[in-house]
Amino acid sequence: MEDRKLCWGIIGCSNITERRAAPAIRDQPNSALHAFLSRSPARAREFAQTYGASCAYDDPDAFFADERIDAVYIGTELYRHCEDTLRAAEHGKHVLCEKPMAMDPPECQRMIDACQANGVALAIAYYRRYYPKALKMKALIEAGAIGQPVMAHLAMGGPFDPSPDHPQAWRVVSAKGGGGALQDVGSHKLDLFCLLLGSPVEASGFTQHLVHGYEAPDGESAVVQFDSGAHAVLTCNWNLGVSADQFDIYGSRGALLASPFESDTLVLRSLAGQEEFHLPKDPNPHLPLFDDFTRRVLSGEPPAHPGEEGMKTTQVIAAVYESARAGRTVSIGPPASSEPTPGANAAR
Repeated sequence: MEDRKLCWGIIGCSNITERRAAPAIRDQPNSALHAFLSRSPARAREFAQTYGASCAYDDPDAFFADERIDAVYIGTELYRHCEDTLRAAEHGKHVLCEKPMAMDPPECQRMIDACQANGVALAIAYYRRYYPKALKMKALIEAGAIGQPVMAHLAMGGPFDPSPDHPQAWRVVSAKGGGGALQDVGSHKLDLFCLLLGSPVEASGFTQHLVHGYEAPDGESAVVQFDSGAHAVLTCNWNLGVSADQFDIYGSRGALLASPFESDTLVLRSLAGQEEFHLPKDPNPHLPLFDDFTRRVLSGEPPAHPGEEGMKTTQVIAAVYESARAGRTVSIGPPASSEPTPGANAAR
């Protein structure tokens, strides 16, 4: 595998592409960045020149028909994730899609089915799963360091009120962003609860339209039950005057205190005392994600965290919004099962 490279195309010349995804592909030793696709020809050319890509496309048909592309990173707006994934799969290209996975669970299932049918890998860019802090929390929970996980707490958010002409305004339009802070930034931490606590089984939720006048909720609260028996209580807000970043898990014999989660510090507090861990993350937190995905595709292994995992978070979000509308708890079923997709068409 050392001499093989996965040839990448990037869909969407977005901020996250510029800051994280393109540098990660550039710095991953088994990757080659070949092409960019953007609705703006000038933007595609600019990114191609900056990152040394051979091709800049503004025509999706030409991009997807490029047989040199083995895998695509989808860095477009949420409402485009499903369509872009389906087209990539139909052309035999592996997919690493930005989070959250899709607008709703049916779109997620279509993405999973299309990639399965075409023998290509599908993973979702929940890069915080690769944080040393998250991996340490998972190892400690599995080792019984806090006993039976019982309760988790998330409170996150800050001020977000984009003007209608702001490049990020699509995030507060339901037809494009699909929801509010929970759907957008909260999905990262909700995904970590799925990693650490198990599969979600039901959820209850509330939404707010308290401060801002846009269409999407400016705040959401929820209680989620997991198949481990643990409950998570979470609040995600765009209507705060200051930022919040609380993420802690409590068990029958101790607690993992990870607040603020973006710090490098994790505290294990148990009946035996307290232990502190210093766990710095990569300067580009997308790099471990791209590194793992690339190596697995090239070696013919399925993704560590496939589309079915990404769908769980979208299922919870959909259940929270349904609960808020209907005023009742909503059950969450497992994603439809499918065989793991190896990186069969790795590199040409």
